[in-house]
Amino acid sequence: HALVKALKNVAMNYAFCDPEVEKSELQGYRIITGLLEAYKPLLLLSADTFTNIEKAPLYERRLYKKLPNKHLRAYEIAMQTLKQEKDKPSDTPYLPYDFDYDVWEFYFRVRLIQDYISGMTDQYAYDEYRNLHVLN
Repeated sequence: HALVKALKNVAMNYAFCDPEVEKSELQGYRIITGLLEAYKPLLLLSADTFTNIEKAPLYERRLYKKLPNKHLRAYEIAMQTLKQEKDKPSDTPYLPYDFDYDVWEFYFRVRLIQDYISGMTDQYAYDEYRNLHVLN
């Protein structure tokens, strides 16, 4: 316990307070929040429009096209499972809480975007941020 406390103290006083480390941390924060803000229009769509993206405005359709197929597929599988649970509830529920289709759809859409952004490398996130914020 004392060793962990000592290591935390060293890290906070010498490693994490270095100006370069603080600069990187602040830049990372801005990049992540900027990416979340850039993809926010996809969260403002109705569930119907999101699942039928061709109905969405052009900007949202273009954002959607940037999402990786593996993340979109995970969302689609979750939605299929939700629909099955809604149509014919199973003995072992898929979801741990009271079933509200719209709430769970939104949750899985948020997860889709969150998983995409959190899976980016630092460099890819930086490049994506610059592209979406017209900094190139």
